[in-house]
Amino acid sequence: MNINYAKGHIKRLNRGECTTKGGLLYIDMIGVLERIGYHSRNVSEALVGLNDDVPTDEEIATTEI
Repeated sequence: MNINYAKGHIKRLNRGECTTKGGLLYIDMIGVLERIGYHSRNVSEALVGLNDDVPTDEEIATTEI
């Protein structure tokens, strides 16, 4: 999905509809939102038990340092 947003943005730049500075901020913001989405998915999967790689509180508490 990030690629589609970038392609649309390049078209807007070519048409002069936005500035280079605004474009850099836009692309950066899209990347940050994508990362937030991935993190949110990881958290939700851990909460419903779909991600077996996430240790339980008990496993964390009994882990030797």
